[in-house]
Amino acid sequence: APAAPAPAATHAPALGQGKLLPPPNVAPKATAVTIPGMPPGKQYTTVVHEPSLGVVFFEAKSLRKTIYHQGEEDVDELGSRPVVAFMTQDSAARKAFVKVGHVLLSVNGVAVNNPKEANKIIKETTQRPMTLTVFIPEFPIMFAEGMHMVKYDERTGLAPLKPTDWKAKYIVIGGVIGYHWQMKMYRNQREYDTAVLETFNHNPVSVKVKDFGIHHTCRLNVPEIRKIHYSSVNTFNGGETWYYIAMKSPSNNAVKIAAKSKDGLTSMIYGIKAVIATYNRGTEFLSDKRPEDYRY
Repeated sequence: APAAPAPAATHAPALGQGKLLPPPNVAPKATAVTIPGMPPGKQYTTVVHEPSLGVVFFEAKSLRKTIYHQGEEDVDELGSRPVVAFMTQDSAARKAFVKVGHVLLSVNGVAVNNPKEANKIIKETTQRPMTLTVFIPEFPIMFAEGMHMVKYDERTGLAPLKPTDWKAKYIVIGGVIGYHWQMKMYRNQREYDTAVLETFNHNPVSVKVKDFGIHHTCRLNVPEIRKIHYSSVNTFNGGETWYYIAMKSPSNNAVKIAAKSKDGLTSMIYGIKAVIATYNRGTEFLSDKRPEDYRY
């Protein structure tokens, strides 16, 4: 599991660098770069002061149907370079302003070409701070997860009459421990982090999870966004309008996901569209295996 936060930065020069780098609470500046054989993008350097990064690296090609779906024509140019596919909520990488979809180029000036190399050099580098050079591809990066209100225990596709009938769940479509067509629901993001770490450590998953297959629930059609007005919420302001989508599960119960704005449903719609697009292209679908994982 990710280590506890380290003491404040000492501003000592990072390994392999001849100048002082900003402490991790200052966002690094990304500048446009041209790297032979790589797609257009920007590069930045950041430092990590904790023993563990708290991230999962995948090869870019393993992320075609998830975070790189919209820019997949350029994914091949990333080759086997290590891409950040997941990070825990309190990871050192997150504190250093690394994001999902960013590509690790080097550690302390030593180039890394694939997830195994990245994992190895990070484990072997015990001295801190550790300097990371990171690349941000120019094509879109998006992943389908987030906290939403859900309802999945009744057959009607209509929204509940009371806002208290919804349950708050952290929803992940695809992700790093599921097939790209799976939708998993956790009580919160921290429990999803727990499930990921336990899976990669080959331990039984100790948290509760609800699992649905998008290929069954969406019937290969993007669900329509509907709305409902709850007058019992913030009655002094005239109530609230919620937006939701509804899909049928194999048991004929409706899986409903809600947010307080249409934009709040964007990531879920994206994930559903990615599943449908994959199926319509005739590529590997139900038999598709999860990406090979590399964690540090």
